[in-house]
Amino acid sequence: MNILHAVALSGLVAMGCNTSVVPIDTVANAPFDSLLLGQWQQIDPDSGEVVLTILEFDAPVYFIEADDTSGLPPVRSEQSRVRARAFITTLSGYTFMNVDELSGRPRAYALYQFGRAGDTLTIRELTKEAHKFESSAELRSYIVANVATPSLYEVNDVRFRRVPKQSVPAPR
Repeated sequence: MNILHAVALSGLVAMGCNTSVVPIDTVANAPFDSLLLGQWQQIDPDSGEVVLTILEFDAPVYFIEADDTSGLPPVRSEQSRVRARAFITTLSGYTFMNVDELSGRPRAYALYQFGRAGDTLTIRELTKEAHKFESSAELRSYIVANVATPSLYEVNDVRFRRVPKQSVPAPR
């Protein structure tokens, strides 16, 4: 299960199923966007109730937790929560996320294109075709050649809205 598989738990079954043995690029080339940090609530309530928590792991690497909050105890369980490390790659003006679930298994990257506009985060999974390459160089070439082509992406976009930080009253 990968990070957006938590989104799949909430009804978007087609997402979160593809993994790659290689990331798009290396962590050494990854930029860090501190504006991604925080909590993000899935916008479409018909698709589920997923909250993404994005924290700084070790810049430029993020720690991401996806939590399907639609189930309440005793239905809700650890299966409704996914934890991963991730880093950004920028190609041809588009931003991608290389996501590796913290599962104890060999690394397998789920690949997503994402965009942030203000307090909205939109995530699109790359298709299975993009996950078949054995080298990052081949994968990057494929993405650059197809970045504006709808067939590079799965059909469903998932949108999240930033959860406002809770103001904590000053101690008296």
